[in-house]
Amino acid sequence: MRFQSISSPLVLATAVIGVLGACSTFEPDYYNCDSRVTSYAEGVRSSLTTQNTGQDVEVRLNGVSGKCYDDGTSYVAELAIGLKVSRNVGEGGGVDPVVVPMVAAIIDADDAVQSTSSFVYTMQFTSGVQDIYPLVRREFSVPQGGRVILSLTPVLLSQ
Repeated sequence: MRFQSISSPLVLATAVIGVLGACSTFEPDYYNCDSRVTSYAEGVRSSLTTQNTGQDVEVRLNGVSGKCYDDGTSYVAELAIGLKVSRNVGEGGGVDPVVVPMVAAIIDADDAVQSTSSFVYTMQFTSGVQDIYPLVRREFSVPQGGRVILSLTPVLLSQ
C-alpha cells in the first residue's frame, strides 16, 4: 500500500512535467537576427508633412532589432523598427497625425531581390510634443541566407 501512495504523486508529477514540457514546443526557437536587417544611407531619413496642417516633419530610423525562427526553406523575421519623428513646435504644436511610409526588400542569399513590401505607420503628435519615438512591428518571410533591407520613403510606393 505504501508503494502505491508514493507512485501516485510520482505519476502526477511526471504528467505535469510532460504537459509543461509540451507547452514549450508551441513556441518557435527564436534567435537574434539583427545582422540580417540593413538599410541604405539614403533610406534612413525622410522629410514628410503632417496630415492636418502640412507641418514639416523629419523622420529617421532609430534602430532595428529582430528575432527570427526557421520555417523550413525560409526564416521568419519579427522586427521592431524604431523611429524618431520630429517637428518644430514653434511652427505649430497642436494635435496632428503623420503617416510614415516605408518599404522592405527581401533579398536572397545571392543578393537578388525576391520581393518588396510597401507599408505605412500612422501616428499622432499630441499637443506641444516635438519628438515621438514609435516602435513599428513587422514580420517578413525571408529565404535562408537572405536578408531584409528597410527604407523610409517620402510617399507610399505602389506594389
